[in-house]
Amino acid sequence: NAGVATGPPGHVWQANHLGHFLFVQLLTPLLLRTAAAHRDVRVVAVSSGAHKRACLDAVDPRRPALGRVYGQSKLAQIMHMRELQRRLVAAAADARAVDCTRCVAVTPGFVMTNLVQLKGWQRAL
Repeated sequence: NAGVATGPPGHVWQANHLGHFLFVQLLTPLLLRTAAAHRDVRVVAVSSGAHKRACLDAVDPRRPALGRVYGQSKLAQIMHMRELQRRLVAAAADARAVDCTRCVAVTPGFVMTNLVQLKGWQRAL
């Protein structure tokens, strides 16, 4: 996940969360079969520290507020991985299949890319 931080809120939400969510949902039967065969299942979502300042809109989480959408999409990824882990464990055939299953969200920290405009203090890093 390269992440999209700017643009129309719907595009940011779709690129950072909905596309990945749908992809994992489509893979879920394969993930369950793989775990049942006692082979490792790993689902890793790349999140961001921006999730710390985010909350999902209680009224309509499908329409996140402009300016907060990036953090909201990253928070949604974390919530998705937690729930996916819970559901895969609940559906696991046996204890060994549970041990083979891991769903995690990670944040790489600050990564300097061409998307970031350098400020004076950032050049010193």
